[in-house]
Amino acid sequence: KVGFTDLFACVARGGHVYYDSKYLRKSAKLAANRDSIREGVAACHRHGIRYHAGKVTWNAEHADTPEDFLAQIRAEKRFQVDGAGKECRWLCPADPRNVELELNVMKEMAALGVDGVHLDYTRYRDGNCCFCERCLRRLSEKVGRTVSSAAEVKADTALRDEWIRLRVEDITGFVKALSDHVRANYPGMEVSASTGRTPDMGLLGRAQDWPDWARKGYLDFVSPMNYWWSPVVYRHILDQQIRYLKGTKTKLYPYIGIDCSKYSRLPADTFLRELDSVRANGLGGFAVFALDPYAEELLPKMKADKVW
Repeated sequence: KVGFTDLFACVARGGHVYYDSKYLRKSAKLAANRDSIREGVAACHRHGIRYHAGKVTWNAEHADTPEDFLAQIRAEKRFQVDGAGKECRWLCPADPRNVELELNVMKEMAALGVDGVHLDYTRYRDGNCCFCERCLRRLSEKVGRTVSSAAEVKADTALRDEWIRLRVEDITGFVKALSDHVRANYPGMEVSASTGRTPDMGLLGRAQDWPDWARKGYLDFVSPMNYWWSPVVYRHILDQQIRYLKGTKTKLYPYIGIDCSKYSRLPADTFLRELDSVRANGLGGFAVFALDPYAEELLPKMKADKVW
């Protein structure tokens, strides 16, 4: 053993899940008689490991997202739309139907004996979304005049600021709704999120104000995706994140990205140097992305170092 205490399992994303659900289809990759959450909880608890069920919210760009799900969302105009009027395969967080779907799935997972629910991709796709009919209409209602295009928003400082504010409210409101449900129904269950390294709210941002979620007590802990190959830069990023959370009760368990698609695999010595920054700040925990063949090769080598 090297000291790991919790498993974070992505069991829902796009238009499919990896367990028996009332709201989304089970992935074709999973046998009909298998249920990742129930099996995962049982296996983890046998070994004293806490199990957190995670969901990729809003994002339906995954290659295995069911085509009929995409067709339904498209027909109902529930996708985000970028500044050029192009559909994005992300559900729009301003659409109540999408909010209801995402919340129902998260609530469903929480009811299955998990130790925590974990949010991923909880944001708008990018700073160029969303300009769908619904988003432009509600912006018009907010400012008291018709706004008909992304160009208008980007050219007008007041409009731009209101558009940014509405997007942030959408995402923060979703996190609050999940947190309120868990707090009311499952005392002791943790609510957490994978986030960007810094808050991402401006014109080019994605409306993910995670320090505000922490200040308002919506999260038990946050795990920023600090996937970085330089231990020096990692330490500076960590210092900034600690300042963001100062005065809150939300714990910081930062990611160390040992193997992710954007970067080269992290050598063992780099992993340990980044881990030293976590230890030096007394954070109490960290997360590793991801549990894959490289992790199975690397992490056993850490036994002699007593990872935690």
